[in-house]
Amino acid sequence: MQGKLFFEDKLLRFSQIVTTKMACASAEKEHDFLEALKKSKTCRFGNGRLELSYLSEQLLVFKKID
Repeated sequence: MQGKLFFEDKLLRFSQIVTTKMACASAEKEHDFLEALKKSKTCRFGNGRLELSYLSEQLLVFKKID
C-alpha cells in the first residue's frame, strides 16, 4: 500500500492510495479499510492510540503493541 498523506495540526488527509491486486480472502474488509482512510479528516493521538475520524464519527483506531 502506498499513497499521499497531508497532515497539519489535527487535520489529516490520505489520497492517491494504491494497493496490489492480489486475491485476498477478505477483499471487502480491505475495501472498507481503504474507504475509511480516504474519508478520515481528523486524528487524535494519546495513550498509545491513533484515532482517525470524520466529523464526530470515529472511523479507525490503531493501538500500539509492544
